[in-house]
Parts: sequence; C-alpha cells; structure tokens
Amino acid sequence: MAVAFHTPMPTRIRDGVTFKEASVLLRRTGHPRSKGTLQRWAQEEGITTERVAGTDYVSFTAILKLHAVRVRGDDN
Repeated sequence: MAVAFHTPMPTRIRDGVTFKEASVLLRRTGHPRSKGTLQRWAQEEGITTERVAGTDYVSFTAILKLHAVRVRGDDN
C-alpha cells in the first residue's frame, strides 16, 4: 500500500511522517499499532513532534525505535 505524504512537510524533522502514515507503514511489520497508540507512546517518551498546517509530524526513525522497544516489551 502506498502512503501519500502530505505537504507542507515539517522543517525540523528530516524523516517526518504523520502518526497515521506511521501506523500504515508499521502494518508491514506484523506488529501493527494504531495512530492513537503511536501518539500516546510518543507523548509518554517525550518524542519531538512538529505541527504544520494543523497536522502533527514525528520522526519515522524515532517511531521505529520506539515501536521496537514497545513490541519487545509486549511480546515478553
């Protein structure tokens, strides 16, 4: 499934995606998480987000790292 990235893109976050885009991309991992779960995790961990034109962007790298840690915790 292709993910359409919205414009304008954030300026401070190089690999910025929306939480919805991140959720769609994580489906391929076999450990999908909802947009809301990713937002909650990011807030709990203090991950930087940037709001552009009313849309929140987050680093996909940061989400991938957080996802890996949380999924390991879920599976143990």
